[in-house]
Amino acid sequence: RILQGAAAWLLRDPATWQLIGKARAIYQQRRDALADALSERGIPIPAGQGLCLWVPVVSEPFAMVTLAARNIAVNPGSKFSVLPSSHIRVATSTLNDRCEEAADAIALAHAP
Repeated sequence: RILQGAAAWLLRDPATWQLIGKARAIYQQRRDALADALSERGIPIPAGQGLCLWVPVVSEPFAMVTLAARNIAVNPGSKFSVLPSSHIRVATSTLNDRCEEAADAIALAHAP
């Protein structure tokens, strides 16, 4: 009951919505920066929202190993799909100053 009361209070507080709006803008900026950097490297990423990008790859295992060797953790797209997939899921929520480095590594992992 205490947590429900706290949540209800937070949802009525205008400062909460300002903070959520600020977080939404930061996350969108990070996602867009990586999508733009990948597009510059010949990997088209459709516009969208959210905390991750779906990047098409020729081989999920190759992409996973290539990125892990560069200390970049991603998830195989097949883990999040019931259909056959050849994608990786790249979280952008914590991506800040490594955008260009991540784009270079993803472009290498994308290559056949």
